[in-house]
Amino acid sequence: MTSMIFNCHGDTHIGLVKTRNEDRYLIKEINGGLLLVVADGLGGNPSGDVAAQLVVDSLESFQPHFEGSLELQLTAAVCRANELVLQVGNDNSALQGMGSTVTVALVMNDQVCWAHVGDSRLYHFREGELEQLTIDQNLGQELYERGEISADELAGHKMRNFLSQCIGEDEIEPVSGHLHLSPGDQLLLSTDGLHDLVQDIEIKGILSLKNSVQERVARLIIVGLEAGGNDNITVVLDEAGCSG
Repeated sequence: MTSMIFNCHGDTHIGLVKTRNEDRYLIKEINGGLLLVVADGLGGNPSGDVAAQLVVDSLESFQPHFEGSLELQLTAAVCRANELVLQVGNDNSALQGMGSTVTVALVMNDQVCWAHVGDSRLYHFREGELEQLTIDQNLGQELYERGEISADELAGHKMRNFLSQCIGEDEIEPVSGHLHLSPGDQLLLSTDGLHDLVQDIEIKGILSLKNSVQERVARLIIVGLEAGGNDNITVVLDEAGCSG
């Protein structure tokens, strides 16, 4: 197994329209690897920012063990975050019904596993090619998958605003996966304030730049703002390198 070093940065912006940033993110070194999280509190629900913070707080305490599947462990950690959001909401009527998305990736050596609920995203960038690893969990995506609307219609469809699954529901089924990393690969986690407005070809162009990870993150947020900035924008970017 190749030992990898990582160059990672994250940032968040309130955007140009919202009065509160309900996005949260986490970058944490963990057992020689990295834990990466983005969470987008649901603006149509009470206290989306509280829900997103609870998700991040819960996942920050995650400690992987190396017996059994890391992917299953990560999925269980997302379910525990969901239980925490439900518990806090049940204990405080003002917070009942709060919700959030979550996308979490655990990078260990040259492997990454991830788990996902909602419409935040995880992308993998390698040698000029950008692959979206997660599938948005919203009603617009479901219409597209059933063949009822085209890809062009999906891009601006109003049903994209309605999640088919989110943190804060009684029962969730996180979607998970895993991937082998090569030196130079990039992992991008984003909330929909970026990817709803910025096309993949523009994201790919920014990730192709030879500047620093910090500068690429800043540029991604800038193009999100230039495209309208109608939502909070959060970006976490990790670039893998070989330790030699």
